[in-house]
Amino acid sequence: MSRLSKVFALICLALITLFTVRFVLLLQGLDGWLTRIPQWDPSAHALDSIHFARAFRHLSLKEFFVQLHNSAMWPPVIPLLQAPFHFFFGESILTARNWTAWTTLPTLSLVFVVGTQAHRKLGLLVGAIATGLLFISPLFEEHALQEMFEIPGIGLCMVTLFFYFRFLNTSQMKYWRWTCLSAILLFFAKFNYAVLIMLPIVASEFFSKVEFRTLVIAALKRFVRDVRWRSAFTIFVGLYIVFLIYVQKVGLRFEVFGQLVVIQKAFGNPLYLLLAIVLVRNWIRNRDLLKLYARSIGSAPEPIRSLLRFDILPALVWMSYPVFFLHFFLYMFNEKTRHNSFWSLETLTFYPGAILRSYSPSPVLGAISCVLFVLMLVSLKKLPKISRFVTCLALFNLFLTVIHPNYQIRYLMTFIPLLYLTTALAIAHALELIFMKAQRSLETIAALCSAPVLLVLCTIWTPSHSYLQDAFIRTSQSEASRAIFHAICQDSTQTEKNTVVGFSNYISPSSIALTCYEDFPQIRREQLPTAMGRLGFPNEKSGRAIVESGTIDRYFVIDYARHGINPGRLQENFLLDDVKAALKSSPYTESLLIDQGEGGLALTVFRKQ
Repeated sequence: MSRLSKVFALICLALITLFTVRFVLLLQGLDGWLTRIPQWDPSAHALDSIHFARAFRHLSLKEFFVQLHNSAMWPPVIPLLQAPFHFFFGESILTARNWTAWTTLPTLSLVFVVGTQAHRKLGLLVGAIATGLLFISPLFEEHALQEMFEIPGIGLCMVTLFFYFRFLNTSQMKYWRWTCLSAILLFFAKFNYAVLIMLPIVASEFFSKVEFRTLVIAALKRFVRDVRWRSAFTIFVGLYIVFLIYVQKVGLRFEVFGQLVVIQKAFGNPLYLLLAIVLVRNWIRNRDLLKLYARSIGSAPEPIRSLLRFDILPALVWMSYPVFFLHFFLYMFNEKTRHNSFWSLETLTFYPGAILRSYSPSPVLGAISCVLFVLMLVSLKKLPKISRFVTCLALFNLFLTVIHPNYQIRYLMTFIPLLYLTTALAIAHALELIFMKAQRSLETIAALCSAPVLLVLCTIWTPSHSYLQDAFIRTSQSEASRAIFHAICQDSTQTEKNTVVGFSNYISPSSIALTCYEDFPQIRREQLPTAMGRLGFPNEKSGRAIVESGTIDRYFVIDYARHGINPGRLQENFLLDDVKAALKSSPYTESLLIDQGEGGLALTVFRKQ
């Protein structure tokens, strides 16, 4: 990079800092920024970081591993990164909210830096365009309001891409090692990020480098050769897998000593039993072979060695813990939210419509990005390696997002920076054709244009205070809900096992817990109201049986009748009416705590004598 390019790179980073600081200060001035509690997932993420911070404050390994155990659905890296801020600035929603807002600065800076590595001569312009387009994206701005993983997750994705682009540009193996190390950080930040980013990187190396492909194929052939395919044990494993598929699809019901046993999920004890049998048998019968594999991993040549040591082995160790293994697959194959079948118009229109309406400040700007993305796909074979990789990476991200049964606009968030990088690269390649006779001046042109382009994008489409205020109100709990939370917390401080009958996105356990920690700092984690399934009734089908057991100390019953909504936690909806009816005729004493009148909520507590 020339001296002129370095100067303009610093100018661009200064502009990014200036616009981001103004944006964050705008967020911090929104009504309710200090007091409004987030909804379900954002509260859960903030709560995870607070629990890690408490473990550090108390120097408690027990608290740390309890929280690690509870990190099965949402891995621990991002809460761990946030935890020191709770340690120093207080365990509050304000700390979590400010942390997420300020992570927009390193995230945008990393997008710019990755852009500079994506094109040898026009990298500054690529970085400026991609960063500018991401900064002015309304949904990117909206995610800065929420304590979600998307914005810090984009930053971690960019770290991996930076090291990989450096590896492609320099062929220095140290950058490949850093790519693998940052990729496992991605895995422990959010599982799908590692799949969306690292899988295409491995595929790129496999198909583009003969030596990498040769090593992988040789390793697979060796494994296939070592498996005794005709042995009785291998046949047993095959039949057991068929059994697991049957259990997962159909279920199993039988009686043992007069007791009905129901197995409905293969991703549980049946699968753990198979894994345990395979591991124990191999340790007894094939110990020397396992030791040989371990030595082979240690002495494997690059790039296989770093991939095995830094990515595959840590991921396998994580998933060897049964709860983590189960939730990994639950996370990757989430519930279906698509309204129609995959072969419907919804599949073709949902995410493209989101790009035009939600991710772009102007539908025209979104349409231009989509058209340029298609042109890059059409010209794929003519593109340089990094441009081809970025385009294929964006396509892979879009493909996995579209085929996933859970349709939510926010799932495009990892695709959007890649779309804008592809858009910027398309513009760069067009400029290469236009200035074909002035190739030596391209770097100067990119340097001189980078800061003005960034300035124009960020000045024309400035963040809207009214849009952000509306989005903030929409994605956080109301003051009416906050009053309910406070009353629940106040009563929960007196007992150990507490639950809410009628959890929803308006009354979520994580939102209640955050309120408890802020309003009643002395409350212990065990006292926080949680779902009935977490209090000893994970598969109970009878609400009356739960009440009659006397296990739970207090039931907080939420009445949504005048609020105009239905509780949204599907896992417990079938129990609610049964629990309410059983409480009415139980020894529990009933007391109305809050009645908010028409359009509001009512809260009744049933206390165990």
